[in-house]
Amino acid sequence: MHGVLDDLQDRNSDIVHSLANQFTCVNKVADTTSLNTESIANLSSIVKDSIIQSHDKYQQITRDLFWFNLTFLGQSTTYTAVRQMELTLLQLTQQLDEIFSAHNLPFQGAYQ
Repeated sequence: MHGVLDDLQDRNSDIVHSLANQFTCVNKVADTTSLNTESIANLSSIVKDSIIQSHDKYQQITRDLFWFNLTFLGQSTTYTAVRQMELTLLQLTQQLDEIFSAHNLPFQGAYQ
């Protein structure tokens, strides 16, 4: 009977040791899972921040391009208006020269 009890005690000891090892493994898995969860949350936060920054940069570039287009259009319109005024002034100058020449022509003939 002592032999049977010793065998049972050894088996009980083996079971307790096995359960302790399994509990240790479960705790390690829980710790690893917790670390992985934290790592995934941290990575998700980094990716989210990166996407938000990229979106903000895209909006800034879009805003800058829109402003550039408006400015360029405004300058183009101003440039065109200035060139039209220059052409008009040149035409006015030529017409004034023709008028003065026509006005001075009779006087030049009278003095010759």
